[in-house]
Amino acid sequence: MRWSVGFAAVVLLVGLVGCHGGMHQKGDQQITFMGSYGEPFNEGFVWNGADGTGQNGAFTVGYNYFLDDRIALMINGTPYRIYNQSDGDIYAGEFQMGFRYYFFEFDLLEKPLGLYAEMLGGLTYGSNSIPEEGSNFNFTHDTGAGFEWQLSDNVSWISGYRLKHLSNGNFFNDDNPSQNEHHVYTGLAVSW
Repeated sequence: MRWSVGFAAVVLLVGLVGCHGGMHQKGDQQITFMGSYGEPFNEGFVWNGADGTGQNGAFTVGYNYFLDDRIALMINGTPYRIYNQSDGDIYAGEFQMGFRYYFFEFDLLEKPLGLYAEMLGGLTYGSNSIPEEGSNFNFTHDTGAGFEWQLSDNVSWISGYRLKHLSNGNFFNDDNPSQNEHHVYTGLAVSW
């Protein structure tokens, strides 16, 4: 958790003193459509040991509002995520909110490309316990980085990597079973 707080502080500091302008300015809006894949890991280098083993895939729709140049408030809804666990396939829905900061931009093949860092948190509810010894209801936390490559005036390709953590926060189980994931996503963004 300390690593995530430090990451957020650096992103905020860079955002406050960083350059302005770029691909997205204050007041811009964006809708995203993303597919994702999560691969669980048990090493506790960010969060302490996790028991979850469920690989998962999902479809997510997001809305981004740019509070300032390069800084977006993100709202993501995942109506469909499926975990492949030892006790069968578990279906889940997820809601997250967070922030994205575009820290570097350049042209690639004469099209703007922006690199960003992001952090999100939210809630998920599954058709069964996630992980197997956990609960149906869990909290989520994602920290990562990615890119947006502008294909036309309003359409971009986005792709990224996140460290994802899922647990019930000791609300429903004293052991607080959790799952850590290497999480990748890709999709399209429509801006106006």
